[in-house]
Amino acid sequence: MKITANDNLNEDIKPEEKNEESANSSSEGEKGSANSKDKEASTNNGDEPLKNEDIEKEPPLENNLELSGLSRKERRAARKARRQAFTKDMTTKEKISYFFYYNKWKIIVAVIVIFFISGTVMTILKNSRPVALAYAVVNQNSMDYPSDEPIIEYLKYYGFDDSYQVRASTSIHLSYEEYINGTMSPNDTASYEHFPVRCSENYYDIIFSDQNGIDYCVNTYIVLPVENVLPAAMIDEINQKYPDSILGITDDKGILTNYYIDISGTNFVKKLNLTYDNVYLCFPGNSTKDASNAIKAVKFILNLDYEIN
Repeated sequence: MKITANDNLNEDIKPEEKNEESANSSSEGEKGSANSKDKEASTNNGDEPLKNEDIEKEPPLENNLELSGLSRKERRAARKARRQAFTKDMTTKEKISYFFYYNKWKIIVAVIVIFFISGTVMTILKNSRPVALAYAVVNQNSMDYPSDEPIIEYLKYYGFDDSYQVRASTSIHLSYEEYINGTMSPNDTASYEHFPVRCSENYYDIIFSDQNGIDYCVNTYIVLPVENVLPAAMIDEINQKYPDSILGITDDKGILTNYYIDISGTNFVKKLNLTYDNVYLCFPGNSTKDASNAIKAVKFILNLDYEIN
């Protein structure tokens, strides 16, 4: 039975019952006090931090009517005061456990944000470094990645350190026959749509390709004539050391334009470990192309004596 407030409540209780009830109340109070002390001793002895289930939850501040009308600044101050009062009797370990228990999601979100920002900043910094070489490998078997051994040797030869970056695209598939017949695979959409755009923007210095890829690059005019990229003295040395290695196509008027170089069998190509034997080198870009990296690459790949200023 629920007992409500009553000024004459003791009048309904006999003296004997009253004394007996008082004794029982006193006994229960002593037991409760003892249990409370035991609990306090077991949780506040400092041996181990509080477990999540041992931490008493603070009552939500919003449920207190006397604080509901406070401003945001006043509510923050009230929360701080309540938190300090709530934890003042805790040990250091308990305070640490309490802090992480009630702020774990804030901490997790903060860590994720920090990692995201750090990663973004690092990516920006890496991409802003000068380019030592930007190259693409066309029609390489998707299951076999080209070796980076000759690229590392190229970097060491010219003294490029970690302050430079190398751009490489090795999963480009191009076929002029597929292109003109409209039989391109849906998986190669990026190759036929995005790769030519990058070439026109001078993103790459050189392209390694088989004959199928070369036919596409030359007939879609995404590469420059050899004479527009390499100095005449370098071309003369190539013709002397590697006769008939500079190749091109003849237009309807019978005019030959050289667009690519046969570099098959060179030590560079052998180390590159491509999945086809006949390897050609061409130069993507437009008339504003900076050919300095392409010239360095040709000198290194063909082991020329040409002096680079």
